[in-house]
Amino acid sequence: EDMYEDKKSKKKVRVRWFHKIEEVVGTIPLPPPHPREVFITPFPQVLSVECVDGLATVLTPDHYEKCVLTLPADAVGQMHLCFRQFDNEGVKPFNISEVKGYWQQKALTLIDPALREYSTNCDLASCSVELDEDEEMDVGTVIRRGPRTARCCRRIGIANKMHGLCDGDTGFLSPQSVNTLLTGSPAATGFGSSAGEMRPPGFCKGKPGKDDVYYDQAFPAFDVGDKVELLCQDSGIRGCWFRCTVIRRVPGRLKVRYEELETEDGHGKLEEWVPSAKVAANDRLGVRKQGRLTMRPSPDQLLCPVDCEVGSVVDAWWNDGWWEGFVLKKGVLGELQVYFPDENDSAAFRLADLRVSRDWFNGQWVDIESN
Repeated sequence: EDMYEDKKSKKKVRVRWFHKIEEVVGTIPLPPPHPREVFITPFPQVLSVECVDGLATVLTPDHYEKCVLTLPADAVGQMHLCFRQFDNEGVKPFNISEVKGYWQQKALTLIDPALREYSTNCDLASCSVELDEDEEMDVGTVIRRGPRTARCCRRIGIANKMHGLCDGDTGFLSPQSVNTLLTGSPAATGFGSSAGEMRPPGFCKGKPGKDDVYYDQAFPAFDVGDKVELLCQDSGIRGCWFRCTVIRRVPGRLKVRYEELETEDGHGKLEEWVPSAKVAANDRLGVRKQGRLTMRPSPDQLLCPVDCEVGSVVDAWWNDGWWEGFVLKKGVLGELQVYFPDENDSAAFRLADLRVSRDWFNGQWVDIESN
């Protein structure tokens, strides 16, 4: 139901569980359960996570049977069906198609592309109580989805619009493949190297030790009304800078209003509390400044030159934000193929949609070397 970072910058997910047959055995009324049936629960829970393994496909019985008739058996063998809910009172009927996200499942478009048209009107029941991000929830507590959901939804479908390059059957570009395309050598220096574990910027005045991977950096003090950019590092939108305005400040935290992103109901711009000084995680290819922060002043627009070369480090305007990448190749019609390493995707852009990418570090803009 939601993915976000709490006040302590810990990754959290808000979920509703499905029970397998063996977990509710003895309480299942007729009809007997289907071997692939799961039972949804009404109980939300907040969990700390480091990664999400992947998507699960859960369908209504009708849609499941259509998949059985039209899709390969190995694909159907990974799917589930659900039409009943398990709670404290036992098992009762449930319409899984009313859960938000149901109609975005890829299996539905495979059996009938027209089903995608029904995707925008199916939501979970509205909720009215917002809990603090650090608060534990009791079973049955009503919750409200937080702003992180609206931000993560910007990424829905983006992979289908990007035309990436793939290694074998993995569907991903490896650092070695990137190096080969840019330099002709799979072992080119600077790409794919491990940058080590990131630690917060130091506060001492001396130079960092030789084993340190962080730098002394003064935390910027943003005021209400300042135009800033906020780096998102959530799964699905890693490496994207969103434009914001600071609308409130308290010690250690700022409230920002996104310029392009809207709330889930479309009534106004999205607002969110964020840490005033947070160190960004290392980028995948290790070309960004270690120790940079996830919030920075809104930069002056610096468009890419006409003679932008392969390997140039750029930001691409895409899906309401500036995405960090570099030029992978040039097209015959003048378009530039840009690779986004943090999301392992690529897409073609016009030169007008690119800007020179720089890092904000120690109170100044720093050029990035593409190695």
